[in-house]
Amino acid sequence: MKRILFTLLFIIGCSQRFPDYTPFTAQLIYDQSHNNVWGLWDHGYCGYSHVALMLQKYGIPASVNLKTLDECISSLPSAGYTNSILMLSVAKYQQFDNRQVDAICNYVYSGGLLFVIAEHDNMYDSAAFLNAVTKKIGITINSDAAGKDNINLQSLDDLNNRAYSKKFKLRNVVHMLSASLKGMNNTCQVLLCDDATDAVIAAGCTYGKGKMLVVGDSEMFWNADGRVGIHAGDNILFFTRCIEWLLEKKLSRIVHTTTPLPCFDAFNSGVAIDSSPSGVKHFFEALTEKIPSLAHDESINIIVNPKPDCRLHHKKRNVIFVEPYQNLLPATVWGKRLLSMGAVNTKPYSFFGDSNCEMLPCFITDGDRNFFDVVINHNRKKLYFHRLAGFSKKGNAGVLLHIPSSLWGETSHPGLEILNDGIPLYQPNDYDNVGFLYADRNLLVVGDADAIANQNRDTETFEQIVTIVSHWIHTGRIE
Repeated sequence: MKRILFTLLFIIGCSQRFPDYTPFTAQLIYDQSHNNVWGLWDHGYCGYSHVALMLQKYGIPASVNLKTLDECISSLPSAGYTNSILMLSVAKYQQFDNRQVDAICNYVYSGGLLFVIAEHDNMYDSAAFLNAVTKKIGITINSDAAGKDNINLQSLDDLNNRAYSKKFKLRNVVHMLSASLKGMNNTCQVLLCDDATDAVIAAGCTYGKGKMLVVGDSEMFWNADGRVGIHAGDNILFFTRCIEWLLEKKLSRIVHTTTPLPCFDAFNSGVAIDSSPSGVKHFFEALTEKIPSLAHDESINIIVNPKPDCRLHHKKRNVIFVEPYQNLLPATVWGKRLLSMGAVNTKPYSFFGDSNCEMLPCFITDGDRNFFDVVINHNRKKLYFHRLAGFSKKGNAGVLLHIPSSLWGETSHPGLEILNDGIPLYQPNDYDNVGFLYADRNLLVVGDADAIANQNRDTETFEQIVTIVSHWIHTGRIE
């Protein structure tokens, strides 16, 4: 009788249907304050921007956190969202301090939602880094590799391992190598590596009033090219089910955001005028305070974190804020294998083809600090950036504000493995005409969208960027 009752309860639990999610009642915040390996707004092969844009489609603003996590968590109630999903991911040789660990655990215990992305073999000491939090809540990330590691590659399929989820009723979730997980009694198995080993590579648990979900592989959420990453197999369905499990809501309603300002191109922007950390509500308030006519100006087109397929309005004057992206090079964790199998890293933005500006495939950072890594002098002011995209000029037109060549020795691809330790991925002479800002009469491009995000509104850099943009709109010049 007990067995029959257990079976019935199991069937009821697995067939539970969540109510529909109400758009814009939840947000996802991706922690990037620890120089994390993969970027949320990175449109390159290894980036997570497709995940961010998918969430936006359902009315879940996706944001990057650059502050300390305890400070970020303390600010969540003021944003006005019913639920927040905090996403932690792989970072290189970092660690949480005790204050951050306590803040994260207390956040979940009080009803917060935590999504953790790990990697196999304790890559970059990331298992030790993340276990400081996950073990306290109830799941241990093992320093191992679940799945086959095929060195005799004939196709990209040889890199893939296929996992399955009884909980989400999915049979073809594609991952590379994954860390296996060990949970306590209250842990539910979300994803199993294969039929042979049944190693658990994704698991969830409750903790107090909140929930945590841990996934042991980070590459399954890459933008990639459809053969690996978020668009391979059932991966996008798996990610969607993970979000639904955390929220206990079904993502069914696709929304189309509108903008109250004609100068803001919401259709082509990855972020919106909202109260999320990466939102640009305060930027447009500051800009329209300087230029009140912008509230009705249709000749200016402003794009923040452009989508990969965005197009410029050639009859308008365009202002674009971009984030840096990673190029897929042979000297990476998976780079040689992916390139040998025909994986192609196309340029993330096609609209630069008609301009005198080219975006460089790199992050520019001046050290290992967690926030405001790059300092640029402009008009006797110091502008502080978390990390920058670099630009070069393709023609004689336009002005390029230069990045000091001394920074190029520190230029890095966070998370991409350098084969020869100590040798920078880019040498200073790789690019002799590199800037963080490009401007001509009809195009202004700024190499850091985070600089104008809500979370940075109290910084001097924010004020200076507002001044630069307003001056360009008035005069067509930046200095």
